[in-house]
Amino acid sequence: MSRIAIFGYYGQDNAGDEAILSALASGIKRTNPEAVISACSAKPEETKKSHGIDAFNYFSLAPKAIIKGLLRRSRLAYLKSIFTFFKADLIIIGGGGLYFDTKETNKWIFGYINLIHLAKKFGKKVALVGISVGPLHHQGSKDAIAAAFVRADLITVRDNLSKELLTSLHIPEQKINVIPDLVFTFNSAPEERVLSILKDEGINKTSKKIVSLVPCCYNMEKEGWLEQYVNLCEKILEIPSTEIWMVPLQRHETFDDYFAANTIYNGLNPAAQKKCTILQKNYAANEIQGILSSADFVFAERLHGSIMALNTNTPFLGIAYMQKVSGVLELANLPERIISIEHFLSGGFFDSTYEAINSELSENTTSHSLNDGIRAKAQRNFDLLKQLITTKN
Repeated sequence: MSRIAIFGYYGQDNAGDEAILSALASGIKRTNPEAVISACSAKPEETKKSHGIDAFNYFSLAPKAIIKGLLRRSRLAYLKSIFTFFKADLIIIGGGGLYFDTKETNKWIFGYINLIHLAKKFGKKVALVGISVGPLHHQGSKDAIAAAFVRADLITVRDNLSKELLTSLHIPEQKINVIPDLVFTFNSAPEERVLSILKDEGINKTSKKIVSLVPCCYNMEKEGWLEQYVNLCEKILEIPSTEIWMVPLQRHETFDDYFAANTIYNGLNPAAQKKCTILQKNYAANEIQGILSSADFVFAERLHGSIMALNTNTPFLGIAYMQKVSGVLELANLPERIISIEHFLSGGFFDSTYEAINSELSENTTSHSLNDGIRAKAQRNFDLLKQLITTKN
């Protein structure tokens, strides 16, 4: 029996990252049914309930953090975190875009880097699974990643750009596996649950054509962001019998896509607002994927909005606001469905995007073959994990 502890951006009300964790847990259970799985989470109780695995709080083993953790009222939770880490045979870090910095700072990147060293110090196997690496602006980030990644027992990245960056840092090429994003193995909620959600939200699709927007709050302050969304929405809603659903993927106190959606909505003219709905409640990742599958077209600024559309063969276009977005979709052999953030903000995307959406909405077909073979390719993450789990140190 193997004990596995998973670390990533979990319990942060981000449906994309929750989909990653769900895919990881399900894939491990399928290929290693005897494994005991725990995940590090900002909200352990919610993670337990959502994913059917054990969960524990973030923790540090720095001397001051140990003293503070043992003196708090929540000392039992801290002790559980430490116990889970030390009992684990395998530490999985990922997936997602955990290893990048900004021009302003690289301070936060070291948490997941130091975790690699900590795990190896205590003889743990380390797997970096389904991650993106970069962009890296600071030499300190590059040096730290080079020193840590070479110690990992398994590395799978979800785009070729990440592999190119790692090989430039002298990580051996044979150590790096390029495999599609973990969420390509993710399943939607049952149809009856999706229909129940739409009913609760006051949405009745009937014979209307639906375009789902998946905006991202990260880019709201950029010049042109609101203007381009408003222009696109108002033009789409001129198409007869068409409505827009805005689907927030992250509902966090700091990063809130609902706020982004509401900002777009408030910029629309009154006639357009009547044909536009913002999902009000916070839904699980598999429920959101099911909701997106009910649309006729998805326009996604969030990467996992595009992947969820792909999973359900729903036509889509995705905005590449970071290299991870373009890299993941190019690996899916769909570069033509990527709009660069610069092209979006300048308005250069508008005519071709409207034409693509209008064309898809006018088709009578209900099935699209966008997801050909990529799910099977993404399963290789779990084949490699199984090999690592069953290999003795």
